[in-house]
Amino acid sequence: SISEWPQLSRMVQLYSLTLACLVGFAATQIPALFSEKCCAKKNVGGVDYTQVPGDTTDFPTCKPGCVYELDNEPGSRYCFSTGDINTDKPVMCTESTSSSQVVNVTRKNGKLTFESPGLSHSCDIGSPPTENEKFKEITCTHIGSERQAPETAESAETATLISSMSSTGSLEWISLHTDDEWIHCIFSPGRPSHYLILKLEGEKNVLYVEGASPIQNQDADLKTQLSECSKACDKDTRKCNWWTFSYHQDRTNSRNHDDQSECGLRAYENCCLIETNNDQWYGIASKYFSIPGLPLKLKQPMQGKTAVWKLFKNVSNFKCYEMCQNDSDCTTWTWESDQHKCSLNNYKPTRKIPIEYASPTPNLYSGCKDRPDIGFYCNDVKTVGGYQGL
Repeated sequence: SISEWPQLSRMVQLYSLTLACLVGFAATQIPALFSEKCCAKKNVGGVDYTQVPGDTTDFPTCKPGCVYELDNEPGSRYCFSTGDINTDKPVMCTESTSSSQVVNVTRKNGKLTFESPGLSHSCDIGSPPTENEKFKEITCTHIGSERQAPETAESAETATLISSMSSTGSLEWISLHTDDEWIHCIFSPGRPSHYLILKLEGEKNVLYVEGASPIQNQDADLKTQLSECSKACDKDTRKCNWWTFSYHQDRTNSRNHDDQSECGLRAYENCCLIETNNDQWYGIASKYFSIPGLPLKLKQPMQGKTAVWKLFKNVSNFKCYEMCQNDSDCTTWTWESDQHKCSLNNYKPTRKIPIEYASPTPNLYSGCKDRPDIGFYCNDVKTVGGYQGL
């Protein structure tokens, strides 16, 4: 029955409110799209809301795809109108925001100096790291808005600086990415922490995936291949709740697993859909089509989408790695450096897919965690396929 899969939800009814629409959900195995165009945390009239996956298709007055949960009412669902809001109920986006810029970096006597808007930073890197060192704590100073007269530098270079600001405009952390190291500074209410990150966690531009089967008719058109994958899921009603399809048309810019189109039957829990490559497709088993109120778009294969177990925004590489390590059910994680987005999964991957030749380069880092309790070990995962061409 539907109640056997409590992790995912669908919209079934609407309650009219002055500022928002409360959307009730019943549990299903169908993930909702987690829109990246919404504020992740919102305060309306002093009440806090957090973004959750959801669909607003049936509610045209709401901002598309932006669904929220009232922080002190787990399971509640709200969507907000894009029109005017009463002035006595102020609306504020309370999520942290990150930005990046190219900065000039100078080095002298083991110190690295760079500037951000309103601040000058100087970090004492000290002695070179050992070969096995991943993280090294260092000392940094942050001087106020008045710029200091530059000293004669031993070397100069440019680097990328990523900053995170709170909703009140306070600096939360900065990460400086040079060719040789990452320097991460956390600005806590007490003493700031500074870390020289010598090596990012995970493997760059690699994805961990479950197994899949080749489409029988590789010469068929896209519609026929999608239909074959959908029917394969419907035949396996016990193990398949949704499916993925990787379309291989040629060897140019194609993410494929073994130079062929493949169909993956999936049953693991997932929270939401995220954007992926256009040669990837997502579909649900037809056993869910009769659910009242199911959005029409979920009855059709969705291009450029895939499902993940858990999703977090605006987190660091190490935080993503750490969240998987601390979650007893997590097996793999993927961190997107451009948007600081972290995905966790709990399935048992059977292979790794290199994606470094994709265009544009996705700039991802993925990692794996041994799970002896379920008989899973990362060393058993083999590297196959990948992107072809540039």
